[in-house]
Amino acid sequence: MNIFLGAIGVDEFDYPQGYLTFLKSKMSKDFEPWTMLAHYEKRVDSWRKILIEQYPIYSLLPFAKYIANDDVACFDLKNGDVVIINSFSTIDCSCHGTYPDFDTWLTAAIAEHESWDEDEDE
Repeated sequence: MNIFLGAIGVDEFDYPQGYLTFLKSKMSKDFEPWTMLAHYEKRVDSWRKILIEQYPIYSLLPFAKYIANDDVACFDLKNGDVVIINSFSTIDCSCHGTYPDFDTWLTAAIAEHESWDEDEDE
């Protein structure tokens, strides 16, 4: 399974081990309603460019895109947490949530994934 971590401005970032481990799992390829950007070449860099342009005051490294809206899950390189950014919104409405770390975000995202799958089965 190919993993693309991106190249723009992330030379000194240490990806959380939980993130790297999750990307190697089969579940990460079929993780609706989230799409893990690292499975698609150039998507991390594309979204990083978009977020740098839209929100230059933040230092964000996107790693997942919500398929039903413009939310993007990102590592906050300044604060060390995970933020959910509503791309294409005004800066005062851009943050839709925060998690202290990737593992906490992943727990919530897995619960959402399981609920999403149940809704599609009905």
